[in-house]
Amino acid sequence: LKVLVAARTKGWVGVGFQPQTGNRDYVHPMKDSDIILGYSDEADGVILDCFAADVEAPQQDVQISDADGNRNGVDTIYQGTDESYRPWVRVTGDVSFMHFSRPLTSNDPYDTSIQASVKLQVMYAFHSGDTKALTGYTAYHGPTRGYRTALLDSSCKAGTSRKGSADGSASCDPCPIGYYCEGDSAPSTPCTTGEYQDEIAQPACKKCPAGLTTAVAASTSDCDCICDRGYMAIGDNDGCGAECKRCPSELFCEIGAVEPSVVKGFRAGNASADDWFEVWKCAHPQHCGQQLQELVFSDGSSVETGLLNMCANNRIGSACGACAPDFYTQAEKCESCGGASDFVPLFFGLLFGGSILIATYYVANSPVTAYTSSMLATSVSFGMLVTGMQSLSVMKQMSVNFPDAWANVLNILGLVALNLDPLRVECTLASNEVGRYAMQAGVPLLAGCGYCVLYLVSFPICSLRKKTAWKKTWTVNAGCQVLQALYITVCLVGLLPFQCYGHPNGKSSLSGFPNIVCFTEDHTPLLLLGIFATCIYGVGFFMVCLIANYVAPSRSFASESFTEYFRFLFYRFRVDRWYWGSVLMTRSFFLAMTPIVLPDLPNEQLVMYVTVLVIFFTLQCKFMPWKSRLLNYADMLVMGMLILVATAAGVYAEPSRKPGFTAFILGSFGITCMGVAAIFANGLKALLCKPRPGSTKTGLSSETLAARTLVASTTAVARHLATTPSADVIAVVSALGDYDLQTMQDFCNLIKHEMHVSMGPTSGSSPTRAGSRRLTTQKTKELGRSMSFHESKEGQVLRTGSMESQRSARWCSTGDQEPTDQEPTVVSPTGDVAVSQESTRMSPAGDVVEF
Repeated sequence: LKVLVAARTKGWVGVGFQPQTGNRDYVHPMKDSDIILGYSDEADGVILDCFAADVEAPQQDVQISDADGNRNGVDTIYQGTDESYRPWVRVTGDVSFMHFSRPLTSNDPYDTSIQASVKLQVMYAFHSGDTKALTGYTAYHGPTRGYRTALLDSSCKAGTSRKGSADGSASCDPCPIGYYCEGDSAPSTPCTTGEYQDEIAQPACKKCPAGLTTAVAASTSDCDCICDRGYMAIGDNDGCGAECKRCPSELFCEIGAVEPSVVKGFRAGNASADDWFEVWKCAHPQHCGQQLQELVFSDGSSVETGLLNMCANNRIGSACGACAPDFYTQAEKCESCGGASDFVPLFFGLLFGGSILIATYYVANSPVTAYTSSMLATSVSFGMLVTGMQSLSVMKQMSVNFPDAWANVLNILGLVALNLDPLRVECTLASNEVGRYAMQAGVPLLAGCGYCVLYLVSFPICSLRKKTAWKKTWTVNAGCQVLQALYITVCLVGLLPFQCYGHPNGKSSLSGFPNIVCFTEDHTPLLLLGIFATCIYGVGFFMVCLIANYVAPSRSFASESFTEYFRFLFYRFRVDRWYWGSVLMTRSFFLAMTPIVLPDLPNEQLVMYVTVLVIFFTLQCKFMPWKSRLLNYADMLVMGMLILVATAAGVYAEPSRKPGFTAFILGSFGITCMGVAAIFANGLKALLCKPRPGSTKTGLSSETLAARTLVASTTAVARHLATTPSADVIAVVSALGDYDLQTMQDFCNLIKHEMHVSMGPTSGSSPTRAGSRRLTTQKTKELGRSMSFHESKEGQVLRTGSMESQRSARWCSTGDQEPTDQEPTVVSPTGDVAVSQESTRMSPAGDVVEF
């Protein structure tokens, strides 16, 4: 406790302390009081520690003996070395000043223990005279005395703290540097990281500038502030206050880092002119980085980093996009070339490709049948598998970080996508990017040249074996079949020079050749080759097929060679879906376009990919174009699998924050809702506008008119069949495809089960389903004729009661029916009867188009 007493006197000055404990009555302030007396002498004066047992002159503590006769020599006046605690008495003019300090609790039994929770009576007195010495009893003070009751405020002010315990037994000391003190009873607290304090007795620490922190707590200087995590020093770091620049997300800067490390998947090049680093994004995370290590932080997050300016083993280039000389790419790694053994994969690749060309010639030109033969089903299923693999390989071109297992699957599928890396072409034929791309783009031309060679070679070989040489039309058809089967791949290859992805440094590279910076002189040769390949393969071949489909209904009759040249377009599909080959090519082209659009936004790419598949999946379900239902279901299964995989791949794509993406999603949802709302409104209108019972409206609904037309057409066909020899009907029906035969069977089953005969079903007939509709005589009279079905042992018989002589026609049965000479008739939707001549027209594939 520091005490400063001032009194208008040149004599002695005193101050005393007496605690008030309990609820006792008034006690004289001098009773058992601790008194300090002082007077001015030479130098710092004299200060005495005294004690008054009663209202009497106080005595010095050292002059009092305890009960055992022991003297207490403890002097409570502080005699330390701190100048601010030094005791002194000085006279300035007519005023005496006494300054001293004492502990709140001492070992002297005659010193009052001062506690924060106990009230004190603080008394004061001074002699108005000029007493210079005190021996024994002091001169009486007279009226110049008094006292006040006070409660000790033991809290420390801001900037100071107690060194000892918090019970008030220690003094408040100023905070040292590196610490701050909030005051009260709080102890001194070291400055946390990111703060420092270079002054004593401060209530708070100073913060380091933005982007800076301290390595340890209790820092004492602004020079201890270094660049924080996520920042790096720019320029000279030796002095204080170095400038720190935020590291991009692709670099990792530790606290106080002079040089950053690189996050996996990126490569940081040499420092640029502004003392910063040029960051490149690798096409695959495994291409970049050496000595990778995973750093785990206290919040549970982690990052994998590697050394600056380093590619993965044996990789070179700004984006680590190529293998070093004498190395070739194998599953995202670079393997050493093996000399002569490098030609073995190339040899077997050419041998396998030649075998595929020969097999395709015979499969694509096998006899065409209306039904789905085993050869057709096998070849079409294999083609669907190849198309599905190509569609999956499209995802490899997207900016999605697939897990290693799935990335390996996509690498295997790259064989179908004309990825020549497994053939080690970098060791044998071309090591630079232009040469490798030229080989990729030249594969279709190589296949065409292969067919030309095989066509010419077939003449001498087949003449020796006394067999027919290859036909030119069939050879062209086989070549086009190969090109159509690989249409997704050839489109991807042609569009590859247009697929640029961005780097953090603002530049962009080709996704297939990351070391080629887009729109530079190195990019120009690839761009020209890509334009040529796209115009020839992607656009040119598609336009030829589109025109062939357009003119097929007329040209297929005028020219047999036309049918043989373009047989690959028609033979897999139903007769009335002869154009579906162009639809499949359209789907393939749009799928190949998805990696080109928005190459740095994988989520958007996947959404467009799924959108294309959903649209064509819907069309597939609507038109069912393949010859058999099994093939239709297989195609739907393949597209469903692709949709599922693309949807699941969204987990590995970075979330999109582009407003356009949100607008696209909301727009798609809005269009869907409008379509559903239109269907609902149409149904509600039909429900509300339904004529009431007894209404005088005589108009027929669209459903009734459609039923009239369908019944009239069915009747016409039935009459025609009734007058056609059974052998002819069997020949025509046998020539129909599987899907058409199944459709006829479904129609027969529908008529059999849904239209109850007026005479009731006979024994052994199939029961009518519950709720089946009856076609009554009264309703059929509205159509101008009556119809009824009944079962007989010969089969179902159709009877028409509006004609003079009723003729029976065997329908949907396998028995024989004697032909009649009745001219086939056709009933128009209006009820008119017209005589029609039997005519047939053949489809481009040889099936019956119209009968």
